[in-house]
Amino acid sequence: MTTPDIDTLSDLSRACFAAVGPSRIAVASFVLLSDESLQDGATAERFSTARMRIDTAATMLKSQLDTNLALFDHHKSAELSDAQTAAIDALAPISSALLNKGYDISLPFGGRQSLNTYYFDVVEPRISAFLKIMTEELAQSEAATDKARAAETLRDVQRATVIGRAIKLIAVNAAIEASRSGHKSFKLIADEIKGLASETQGLLDGIVSSVRRG
Repeated sequence: MTTPDIDTLSDLSRACFAAVGPSRIAVASFVLLSDESLQDGATAERFSTARMRIDTAATMLKSQLDTNLALFDHHKSAELSDAQTAAIDALAPISSALLNKGYDISLPFGGRQSLNTYYFDVVEPRISAFLKIMTEELAQSEAATDKARAAETLRDVQRATVIGRAIKLIAVNAAIEASRSGHKSFKLIADEIKGLASETQGLLDGIVSSVRRG
């Protein structure tokens, strides 16, 4: 399943951050909701929102990230792969605990304090590490891709420039022959070709300048 509105690796990085980052808030919410004294009329809505954040993060980590990376032909580094696995493993017990009834998911962890410790020692550092590695790697990959595309564009422009110069030379020779033969129509055609060749060269020069500035 691909994520909508993902056109670049930067888009994917932002979408992944938006999907996975809130899982930290969700687990912190579960710690608070496990205290019955803090439960009120809004508890059901808060619990539902936190559950949704965990599900969204898990979906991104388990499938959407890899599916979208494949579309960009990006091969994850071992560091990113390990961080992704660690993040998945960190959220897995939370997802399992959500299968139980009630708003207190701390029981499988041994109580509220243990869940709180699990959040600070496992969930928060693993999710944060994954997000840091993911954003840095995708940013570097996109920068390298943009540089390669710019280089390819310059090569294409250079090839087009050679062809344009050849056309211009042909036009000059045609104009000379037209003058010798006295056919004005030929000279007009040759001059038009020469003008188009010059205009094309100007456009190519503009593209080169734009690519080098970018």
